[in-house]
Formats: sequence, C-alpha cells, structure tokens
Amino acid sequence: MRNTIIIAVFFAIITAAVLGCLTIFDVLSTETSLDLLLKFEATIVLLGGCTILIGYLFKGKSSD
Repeated sequence: MRNTIIIAVFFAIITAAVLGCLTIFDVLSTETSLDLLLKFEATIVLLGGCTILIGYLFKGKSSD
C-alpha cells in the first residue's frame, strides 16, 4: 500500500509540474490548466485507490 501511495504522489507532482510549466509558457490558460489539473489529480487518486483495493482483495484470497 505504501508503494502505491508513493507512486500516486509522484505522478501527481509530475502532473502539476508539467501543467505549471505549460501555464508559465502561455501554452495553456490558467483556467484550462486548473481544470486539467483537477481532472488529472482526481484520476490519479481514483486509480491509486482502486489499485490498493484490488491488492487487498487478492491478498486476502491467497492460500499456501
């Protein structure tokens, strides 16, 4: 679970950095950049949460 959270935070930081650079260099407007940032961050949180839940699902079913 910790690795999944670290990876999700890493992708969130990279996404914010890329969109910030695009905003600084006037490739995207501020409104568009904030809208995309919100969507990307929500997607990263959703995928991270689903990955953790799937991990718990399969972890409980394993028997040796």
